[in-house]
Amino acid sequence: MADSDSSRLAEMENSGKHEAERYAVVTGANKGIGFEIVRQLASNGVAVVLTARNKVRGNEATAKLHQLGLSNVVFHQLNVLDQASVESLADFLSQKFGRLDILVRIPVTQFGMNYECRCKYPIQRSSKATLIACILTT
Repeated sequence: MADSDSSRLAEMENSGKHEAERYAVVTGANKGIGFEIVRQLASNGVAVVLTARNKVRGNEATAKLHQLGLSNVVFHQLNVLDQASVESLADFLSQKFGRLDILVRIPVTQFGMNYECRCKYPIQRSSKATLIACILTT
């Protein structure tokens, strides 16, 4: 997590208006529908943790949202297929917010994933990745 995200978290935690807010996590949110969901939630006063596998892209997406005036968004790197990464996010949420009100899990759609799958068709690999991600994140 970047230092700017740490200071934003401190602002969110120290501001009385954020105490009653809902907290959300959106996986795979550095682009597309995930990014738009983060934008919509943050626009409606929800404190959002934007997650992505790629740290650079995640930070860039978060910066774009901050430029739109949405300071209630922070980035946390997450690979939903990696148990240690999922546990790191859970620890982060527990320490920083103490709860999670909304989880939006965007399905894994990249066919070039590096996990073992003896599947004939790319759609089968994507479906298995989505299933694994669902199990690990819930």
